[in-house]
Amino acid sequence: MRIFDWVKPSVVVLLTVLSVFPSLTVAKTQKPLSSAVQEVDRVLVVVNHEVITQRELAARLELVTRRLQQTKAPIPPAAHLKLQVLEQMVLERMQLQTANQERITVNDETIDRTLEQIAQANRLSLEQYREWLKKQGVAWSVFVTDVKNELILSRLRQKEVEQKITVSDAEVANYLANHQGTEGAEKSLAQPEQVRQALGMRKAEQAYADWLRELRDSSFILYKTDSAAF
Repeated sequence: MRIFDWVKPSVVVLLTVLSVFPSLTVAKTQKPLSSAVQEVDRVLVVVNHEVITQRELAARLELVTRRLQQTKAPIPPAAHLKLQVLEQMVLERMQLQTANQERITVNDETIDRTLEQIAQANRLSLEQYREWLKKQGVAWSVFVTDVKNELILSRLRQKEVEQKITVSDAEVANYLANHQGTEGAEKSLAQPEQVRQALGMRKAEQAYADWLRELRDSSFILYKTDSAAF
């Protein structure tokens, strides 16, 4: 799920950054102190030197469920959704750790500019968008942090994957020769530069998936034995 999915459903946002909601929280009914401590301390997954807790998973699940309801998308069975969300959180945490090790950062000016773009995409001022998010139960400070993480992960992907992708003239010519006159979506790729871009995107997606697998294989990930009952 993307940070930039937090736009009004009627507006299409043309911002292509990676998905990450590592820490969004929503206001909850206050619980007894002992119960709250148990929830905070319950570790579901160890990811290298960090952990993902039950509380973090619950906050993300609430956010994802709310977004699915907002867009009237089908909601998967609860157990299946929990596993999907938890796995996404693991992948995000690994990438953020890698970005930190490689000293990949974004400055405040870039973050502010991105926030303005998101608000404009919703045809709102920044203050209006901030108020709209508040009504959705999303804290502004947390949202800003997640936008920052989105941008960092986008730069990480560019460095690790996209900058290394090349498409040769021979590949373009071969594609055009093999798809000459075909029907359907492929027919629209009639120009060499369109073909080059499409092939590059496909290569990048595959390379990114391969890189994520390698990153996961090289990471220490421990699912706690009692997490199956979360």
